[in-house]
Amino acid sequence: MHKAGIDDGLNYGFDICRGELKLEDPVKRANDLRAIINFINERYNTTDLARLISPVANIENIDKYAVFAHRGYEEIKTFFLDKCNKKFQRIVTSVMI
Repeated sequence: MHKAGIDDGLNYGFDICRGELKLEDPVKRANDLRAIINFINERYNTTDLARLISPVANIENIDKYAVFAHRGYEEIKTFFLDKCNKKFQRIVTSVMI
């Protein structure tokens, strides 16, 4: 969505980049946001992702899927750094270091 330019937050849920949903919100819907930040914090490489995928999906050429998953992982980080407000960027970069 970010690369396609349709990431303005008008057509779906909450715009986390503008702070409409915060990590510290006690509501259940903030769990997904916390999970994605945790995912970014793990700093997975393609080998890690292949290892995580293999027990839940019987896929031939799993390395190709791991590369695809890693590209998505990197795109999520790029999106957060390109689009989110400064407070959220500080949170993301602090876990990425």
